[in-house]
Amino acid sequence: MANSQDQRAGKANRSDKGILLDVGTNEVEFLEFGVANQRFAVNVAKVFQVVPWSGLMFRELPLSSPGTIGTVLYRDEFLKAYELRTLLGITGTEAPEERKLLLIAHFNCKTYGFRVDYVHGIERMSWTQFSPIDGGGGGGASGMPESFVIGTLKLEDRLVLAIDFEAIMTKLDPGQSVESHGSKVTTSKELDRSQVHVLYCEDSPTIRRIASAVLRNAGYTNVFIAETGKEGLEYLNSDAGKTVDIILSDIEMPEMDGLTFCKTVKSQPETGSIPVVFFSSLISDQMRTKCESVSADAWFSKPEIDKVVPCLDDLYRKIVVAKNPVGSTP
Repeated sequence: MANSQDQRAGKANRSDKGILLDVGTNEVEFLEFGVANQRFAVNVAKVFQVVPWSGLMFRELPLSSPGTIGTVLYRDEFLKAYELRTLLGITGTEAPEERKLLLIAHFNCKTYGFRVDYVHGIERMSWTQFSPIDGGGGGGASGMPESFVIGTLKLEDRLVLAIDFEAIMTKLDPGQSVESHGSKVTTSKELDRSQVHVLYCEDSPTIRRIASAVLRNAGYTNVFIAETGKEGLEYLNSDAGKTVDIILSDIEMPEMDGLTFCKTVKSQPETGSIPVVFFSSLISDQMRTKCESVSADAWFSKPEIDKVVPCLDDLYRKIVVAKNPVGSTP
């Protein structure tokens, strides 16, 4: 690693770089960082920049929740900054104030700052090397009930824990949850949504549970749920999967990510015409380009499932017309 703090922070900055990974290769890059003596990782696609904490202008917020540092002036805009060690309940030696870094993360169409002690660098790997961890576990000093660790990375001589920043922010801001947006979804008097066979791929147990409940309550009751793109592809190629009408998928998944899954689906003659809709926390201008490159039909950012359901309805109408082209309506 470089010696100066600016250089260490700069190694992680991706804001001015293009698409770093070939689309559909099932590769991912993780930023490895540390808090006390523990090492963690986050998908680089969620990292906008890492900057030195010293020199940043910030203001504390009165009556703020534990772990909230305050608002930080970053590129002429204010964003909320959080102390990651507090949110994760970590104790131990921390870096001196002048050595700390602010990890600027962008996901769910919002930008946040998380203060960490140091950054190790970026590791490129296959999603097959990522071992997911299902929910549960202790919450930490802030009293949050769920574990914020989503998986383990085996990197040469060490194991690194992957952090679920979305889960952290959902606990801090329930209004930014899929469940909250799902409350806006209504049933349809015009469409019989139960007639549509949906394949839904999502690795997060929490998101799977909430999103599938929203779909079911809206009338999309014929939904098969897969935990990874690999499992979704296996279902598509089975006899039961031959009647799938629409695919709804996350992008960030172990074994086979959503982009690789979509690229494979669209390349197969038997499945190439099935619409693929992405529902992911990673949607950005760069990710939209990647979605287009694998011929996805639509993409929406979590937690806005209230925008996903109308899209499924529109695709449903097109499917009905295609099956019954002469004056047909659902």
